[in-house]
Amino acid sequence: MDAVWDGLREFLLSLMRSLKVIVRWMYGSHEIERILYGSFTPEMPYRLETYINTSKQLHTIRSVLKSPSFDINTLYQRIVTLKALHSNSVQHTQYTAPNLRRALEMIQCYNCVVR
Repeated sequence: MDAVWDGLREFLLSLMRSLKVIVRWMYGSHEIERILYGSFTPEMPYRLETYINTSKQLHTIRSVLKSPSFDINTLYQRIVTLKALHSNSVQHTQYTAPNLRRALEMIQCYNCVVR
């Protein structure tokens, strides 16, 4: 009986992943855009850092993010390039870009103080 439930659970998880990919393809949104959308909140840097640590595409910048002396503009460009974000969209220019830069600044300040 447990094998049936495990199989059903795996099927539902794979179905959810597939639907997530289809929805992203249809609406063109990324998880990082959902994290950074709207007015800036104090939890955005934490959510961004958590997302970067779990993202397969952004694994190359994990060690850079922990350095207290990383360049915000270079890291911003690498994230936009690696995630293939649409930098000319209204959502990006009004919300994603400023919030991403501000979150990176806060992570950098945290690294200088703590690490």
